[in-house]
Amino acid sequence: MADAWTADNTKAAYLGLTAHWIEVKEGKWKLQAAVVGFQAISGTHAGNNLRRYLMGLCDRMGITDRNRSKLYTVTLDNTSSNGTSCEAVEEVHDIRNLEVWSAEENQLPCFGHVINLVNVDVMGHIMKIAAVETATAIWEYDPSLENNRVLNGSLDAVAALRTVAVKRLQIQCGISEPLKIPLHSNIRWGTAHNMLEHGQKLRQPLVLFVGTADELFGPITTIRRNGRVEKHIPWSAFKMSETDWQRINDAKEILAMRY
Repeated sequence: MADAWTADNTKAAYLGLTAHWIEVKEGKWKLQAAVVGFQAISGTHAGNNLRRYLMGLCDRMGITDRNRSKLYTVTLDNTSSNGTSCEAVEEVHDIRNLEVWSAEENQLPCFGHVINLVNVDVMGHIMKIAAVETATAIWEYDPSLENNRVLNGSLDAVAALRTVAVKRLQIQCGISEPLKIPLHSNIRWGTAHNMLEHGQKLRQPLVLFVGTADELFGPITTIRRNGRVEKHIPWSAFKMSETDWQRINDAKEILAMRY
């Protein structure tokens, strides 16, 4: 199994390789797995470049060489560059006159990646997944902007939930151990599911807070550009309708299917 990725903080690219095989001892079979390669990548994630690193790792670990190949299947996600990589691996086997290795038959799609792509597509139709890089960025979320509202003008309920979780009101509403609503990204589905589930439990304190916060505290934030006030965002902008809460429940149930 192989996967390539780029680190967010350094933008350095890497290729990881795990091997899976059956060990036979005294007539008994035992499934084995191990990390056998971890390599920094120079250049693009194009198929021909990835093939060079993939075959290099396989040669280094003795999985392949110029005289034989123990490579049976390769498990990759469905990006087109991985298809090109497998075609190049097939070509290397042909050039070395090794046993036939088919890019079509010996490549297995990663089921986890496929399920995640399905989740991303479904969630993209249900609600906008807010792209928040830091916790402070949440406080500049403006639900009145057209591009921050989805489904014919409905409120982005997920972003609203993240913004207005209030510890003190949870205690007043009888929640003895206040809940936290973590940030999520479009790949951490377990976290998103927990966030929505917590949001449902926090419905009463959230409704109370949004209904009184403008009078008690003023706007949630003031957006400034070049030192000048551009806009005040009121807490009431995050008021959620019964339909919004139903969408939260629908999204939670869809994410629950992932487990």
